[in-house]
Parts: sequence; C-alpha cells; structure tokens
Amino acid sequence: MTKLTLHIFSGNYNGSLSAKFFTNNKMLQVVPEFKDGHNIFDFDIELPTNFNIFIDGKDRLLDTQVDDDSKIIQDKFIRIEEIIIDGKPIDKNAVHKIIKMTTNEGETIISNYIGFNGMVSIDFNYQDSFVAHLSVQSMLGQQVDKKIDLIS
Repeated sequence: MTKLTLHIFSGNYNGSLSAKFFTNNKMLQVVPEFKDGHNIFDFDIELPTNFNIFIDGKDRLLDTQVDDDSKIIQDKFIRIEEIIIDGKPIDKNAVHKIIKMTTNEGETIISNYIGFNGMVSIDFNYQDSFVAHLSVQSMLGQQVDKKIDLIS
C-alpha cells in the first residue's frame, strides 16, 4: 500500500463543494462539504492507479462573484495545494500540471484550482512511489542524480 495525503484549500463562497474520492471504482471517502480553508485527507492506495475526485455542488451563476471587469472576487472552489506520496511531497511546481479535470460540460482543464462540477483525475500509474517521484522530476526537466556505490 502507498500512503497518499492531499492538502486541499476550500473557498466556501455561498456554501461548499462536495466530493467523492475513489480509485479503480472503489470509493475511499465521501465529503458532503469541505470546511472553509485548509483540509487534509489521507488515503491508502495501491499503485498503479488513477486517483479520482468527483466534485459537485457548484452553481456557475450563483457561486462565483465577479466585478465589472469579469475578475473573480469570490468563488466556491477547491485548490489542491500539496500531494504527498509515502511521506514525500510532490514538487509544488508539478502539482498543477498533474491534475486533470473534466467538467460536466466536457471541458478539460489542467490545474490544481477546481471551480467546476466534474471529475478530477490524478494519474498515479507508477509501479511504486519512488518511480512516481522520479517521473514527476523528469516531467519538470530536473536531472535525477544516480549514485552507484561499488563494493570492492
């Protein structure tokens, strides 16, 4: 088993979003509403897998307040701020790149900011957590140093 920890910030303008967390069609946790602010969730998952979050509870017309220039003033949203696999955080520069949302309207959004109803997917199709971390570093273009100790 692999331990997965998610740090999620919730903006609860006009209420909260709800979520269902699951992998491979196995329900892990239901969140009827996020508490306003920081939320931490721990899961035991088996790699490889796709980790999914079904998001609901957003009314596009009522749950986002914009100014005259169409800039968002307040919003009902969640933001996945940190992903930790087996006690080691995924590079913060990668978090927004590995989260894919498919909205109920069929739009695909790559972001850690989730302000729509739909399905969020995080691809953990790696054999273990070490390979997951190496793959993320590689995706960011970071050189992974390998040290080999030879025994004489």
